[in-house]
Amino acid sequence: MVTVIIPTILRESFFESYSSVILQGGIVDEILIGVDLPEDHKELCKLRTFLDNQKVLTNVYISGGDKGAGYIRQHLTKLAKSEWIAYLDDDDIFLENKLETQV
Repeated sequence: MVTVIIPTILRESFFESYSSVILQGGIVDEILIGVDLPEDHKELCKLRTFLDNQKVLTNVYISGGDKGAGYIRQHLTKLAKSEWIAYLDDDDIFLENKLETQV
């Protein structure tokens, strides 16, 4: 029902943001992560390891760096497959039942 789009530069707070999306339950169809870093950035290994343990469909787009959050949001919006889209910055979290309440 909802695609969540998270642009990030993989700050430490990203992992808490992502986890808050997982806690939204079955309302989330997919999570699109836009990483605004070069493809060889060392933090990408940490992200891949983290995502290997998740059970929600998550796709990662790597911009190559210096594109900005607006560009990432616009690009990933075109790829979203759900009826609804929710945007989340990598230093914010969703409160419990936020998406269910909004939908």
